[in-house]
Amino acid sequence: VKFCAPVLSSLAALRTGCGWASLAVPQTANPHPNTFVPPELTFEDFFSSGKLDVPAWDHFLSTRHVKALVIGCGCVEQPLTSEAIEVLLKFNREEGFVVLDAGALLRVLDLLPDGCFDPTRCVLTPHPGEWLKLQIPPLSCPSSIEDLAELQSLALKKGVTLVYKNATPTIISRDEV
Repeated sequence: VKFCAPVLSSLAALRTGCGWASLAVPQTANPHPNTFVPPELTFEDFFSSGKLDVPAWDHFLSTRHVKALVIGCGCVEQPLTSEAIEVLLKFNREEGFVVLDAGALLRVLDLLPDGCFDPTRCVLTPHPGEWLKLQIPPLSCPSSIEDLAELQSLALKKGVTLVYKNATPTIISRDEV
């Protein structure tokens, strides 16, 4: 079950024309051996004892010329550390697109330094349950224009775009709500 979200994200990337997608999940989330996986979807092992091996991941990003990352699909726990955030910042500065979802949203705003990301290439995509994981005090969920203005200020401060996935999806960026 944990494997479903990462595979669906990878397959969606392939179907939108990326040409190649690589999937890195902890060993406990590897697919059943009989699962069909297209040849354009490769698997990488960046986890050691369930933790992200940041130097190996950084090397992969640098040498394979990765253009976009989706982090968190299928993760129950936060896979990112301050060391991993530094790799993401470097990746983003070098024109890389970063999408943080699911487990990668858990208290991620505490990990992100102010203003270092390019918000046109760094997107956080919480649904209502994941919104609570962001732990934006005192907002449990945005419900007014004032809340949205406060969130826009936060998005500008952190250098991210927020895409709140709910019945009325809301995009909160430096330029608009």
